[in-house]
Amino acid sequence: MVTVNMDETAQPAKVAQKSLKWPQYVSSLIGALPVFSAGTIEGWTSPGVAHLQRPPDGISPEDASVVVSLATLGSLLVALPAGYLADAVGRKRVLLLMVLPHVLAWVIIIFANTDVLLLCLARFISGVAYGGSQVVVPLYNEEISDVGIRGKLGCFFDFMMSAGILYCYFISLVLDYFWMTAACAVVPLVFFVFFVWFPESPVFLLQKGREDEARESLRFFRGAKHLTSYDEAPEIQSIKNYIASESKSSSEHTWRTSLKLVWECLFSGGRASTLAKAMRITICFGTLVPLTGINPMLFYSVEIFQRGRSTISADVCNLITGVLKIICSLITIFLVDRVGRRLLLFVSAGGMILSMLALSLHFLLLNYNEYISHFGWMPCAAVTAFVSSYSLGFGPLPWLILAEIIPTGVKELMGVGFGINYILHFVITMVFIELLGTVGEVATFSFFCVMSVIAILFVKYFVPETKNKAREVIHSNL
Repeated sequence: MVTVNMDETAQPAKVAQKSLKWPQYVSSLIGALPVFSAGTIEGWTSPGVAHLQRPPDGISPEDASVVVSLATLGSLLVALPAGYLADAVGRKRVLLLMVLPHVLAWVIIIFANTDVLLLCLARFISGVAYGGSQVVVPLYNEEISDVGIRGKLGCFFDFMMSAGILYCYFISLVLDYFWMTAACAVVPLVFFVFFVWFPESPVFLLQKGREDEARESLRFFRGAKHLTSYDEAPEIQSIKNYIASESKSSSEHTWRTSLKLVWECLFSGGRASTLAKAMRITICFGTLVPLTGINPMLFYSVEIFQRGRSTISADVCNLITGVLKIICSLITIFLVDRVGRRLLLFVSAGGMILSMLALSLHFLLLNYNEYISHFGWMPCAAVTAFVSSYSLGFGPLPWLILAEIIPTGVKELMGVGFGINYILHFVITMVFIELLGTVGEVATFSFFCVMSVIAILFVKYFVPETKNKAREVIHSNL
């Protein structure tokens, strides 16, 4: 994985001032359509599983938990090798390849009805597409972007995820189960039709020695494809210099040094190397993000509303959640390169803490009739506030920050973060319903609240600000 982050004061920045930004925005949006499709995988879960559980032939709650969680297991399978495959055959080809499992999964779901084995197979395959897209889309978007809009394009990931979830929530209100699922299957096909005409990342092309193609690609993304006055040579040379400087560290890094880094980041305290500190942040983000409870809030929202005796219908609550989630994602896109990553993470974690605290108190007071008669709206408000707060920071920014702080020659470290993330998402999704039945709603949501408190402390003491900073500066601040 080669990512180029040049200081804005360098020579290429002068060239970039004469280039256009809109081709990068359009390319990033189209390139992130696989994430939109991944959002439909998440958004389908709540209305889809609710339909599959309808009597008399519905699936059991235990089977539903397995069906829901297998998507994260499929993502885990592909998360680690996806970066290597992107380096071998290209970012564009991997993203186009992910269309096949996306479409195949939806087709199986359409014809599976309530066949649990087929549903499990479909969800696992959809997870493969989800995981591959999650690794490669941020890489592609970062490599085609100018430094000044790197944060915005990096946040397109969560925006498109939110848009996919909202899309699925909306069509579930106007279409029946069959057509809702079919409408989800159309999305990856639309992506293929458009993205096949876009160029490969110029960084990947230069890695492979295809300089003429890299020049054409860079001119396309800078809006200068037909401008003879535009000189891409300084930026091309800067990318070549960066690739050359990173090739040594890439060749020296092995699985043994990876294990050494894990040991160093866990036990060396303040004496850890820059690379070990990056590894520490990777492991912590990969651990804390799923433990804050985002997947249960999305996958089991209908269950939460029913248990919380919500006076607002589940469909309306899901639609409100989807709309606010995408609005918060847009807010992050506009603010991330202005106020920075850390401030947004603080605001995000603070909102998540208050939301989980409110939900815990709601279930604590649920048996008081006078309370529920006045606060039946609380489950909808708490879940919506949590998901919206998550989209302000902890949804898009951890993976953007990891792409910025992890050195180019050790791309497998990014896979470690995704791998931990998927494992814990799988576990939390599998045991959530059982936790509600054993330890209870108050204890479960209080646990998520505590994890958000730990997350905000982690950001305060360990996560550096990376806004508009060159890679060398970021590494020196670790």
